[in-house]
Amino acid sequence: MDTPISLDLNLMPYITFPPALRIWRRSILILVSVLALATHANAQFTLDSEGLTGQHSAVAIGQDDLPIIAFQSANALKVIHCLTSDCATFEVSDLTAIAISANEISIAIRTDGRPMIALQSNSSLAVELVDCADAICSTATTRSLANSGRYPDIAIRDDGRPIIAFHRSADRMAAIYDCSDQSCSDGIVRILDAPLSSAGSLGTFPSIAIGSGLPIISYVEGFPNNRLIVFRCADVNCATGAATVAGSSANSFTQLVVPADGRPLIGYYSGTQLQLLDCLDIDCLQTTQRSLDVSLAGANLSIALNANGLAVMSYYDAAARDLKTYQCFDIRCASGKPDRVDQPGEVGEFTSIALRPGEGPIISYFDGGNGDLKVYPCPDQGCAIQIFDDGFEGLTP
Repeated sequence: MDTPISLDLNLMPYITFPPALRIWRRSILILVSVLALATHANAQFTLDSEGLTGQHSAVAIGQDDLPIIAFQSANALKVIHCLTSDCATFEVSDLTAIAISANEISIAIRTDGRPMIALQSNSSLAVELVDCADAICSTATTRSLANSGRYPDIAIRDDGRPIIAFHRSADRMAAIYDCSDQSCSDGIVRILDAPLSSAGSLGTFPSIAIGSGLPIISYVEGFPNNRLIVFRCADVNCATGAATVAGSSANSFTQLVVPADGRPLIGYYSGTQLQLLDCLDIDCLQTTQRSLDVSLAGANLSIALNANGLAVMSYYDAAARDLKTYQCFDIRCASGKPDRVDQPGEVGEFTSIALRPGEGPIISYFDGGNGDLKVYPCPDQGCAIQIFDDGFEGLTP
């Protein structure tokens, strides 16, 4: 009986081929990459192309384990409820009828499964909260939380009450809205921090998370100091707490997650590079700062923890005008790698990333060249494909 011969294609890059066989070798590698892509079904695709749509998108995972995406469409708010985990089929709720003009959107899922959406109204410039009436947000009610504000970011506390961090733009202060109940039918604005100088501005681009049961917020202190500030709330209502100067060269797009060890990881954009702040304690009193990517990559940052508990980020490369991801190889992101996952054209602004249960993360983002909303269902926990110089794609290790 003949012994079958097997060919280990992983060894092919290390084999020296005669010139006549080099084209054959490249063709085999391309075929393997194409087959891998088909197997993992990791194609990016368009969800909405009606007019200028897809700016300021935010994605979360509902109680049905399916993605739900809120986004700006012609200055109004739409919500997509995915019917499959990759969002290949979906239903759309158009909330234009309740006169919502949406900007700078954040989304969270209440304990009863209903989405809550925080946004800035680009007509009144107020911070508003959209309370969805059901799990697919077919209808909703809107409440104004602050007359003047930007960059709202929402989280759900352990007791089910939402809390929203935002920049109170009228007086350039960092603030939160402390909801009094799970529906946020009432609440109070609390000022976290005031500018340290007349030229400064505090609280821009905030990100809020719950760590050890308490809210923790990152935000930017603007020009001329350009510092990253971390505010650790001392109680669940954030009535008291302390601000710490945690990082330097901060420009925008802070994103905070709390891994299993309780020490925050904070990604942010310096204005020229993607930066990571590794907190050495739960209050970020001591930190290590790292640069993760090349010049002009890191805007529109979003960050999530994957099923392995490791941070994975989506962001915009302004130099190449592409969507990129960064996968961390360890819980503190001491090492990792960036990957380019959508090109060409102008794609990747307004990214948002969330983890699908049992699968890799999913990313919503804006296709600026076509004015469309796109989605990228990641093929694995690292959320990356490799785009070769010749334009062919393949799964990364």
